[in-house]
Amino acid sequence: MSTYRKAAWENTVPRRTIVTSGQLYHHLRALQSARLITQRRRGEYELAPQAMPQVVSILAAAFDLAHDPPLFPPIDLPSME
Repeated sequence: MSTYRKAAWENTVPRRTIVTSGQLYHHLRALQSARLITQRRRGEYELAPQAMPQVVSILAAAFDLAHDPPLFPPIDLPSME
């Protein structure tokens, strides 16, 4: 009898998100063509050493954007009625 073990990334994906193997393959290929990841062997990928500065910059920018306060206070838009 085989048992199913959850992958580490599965805990970070919301349950309502459906990730197909085609979507995953598409994104892995894009990351490989950008030389951000390399494939060690079938089903095993790693961050390319030369990509570390770019990846750290992208993550820092995303973190900064996620934690910046909005530039303007929220406004109430008129209703369309």
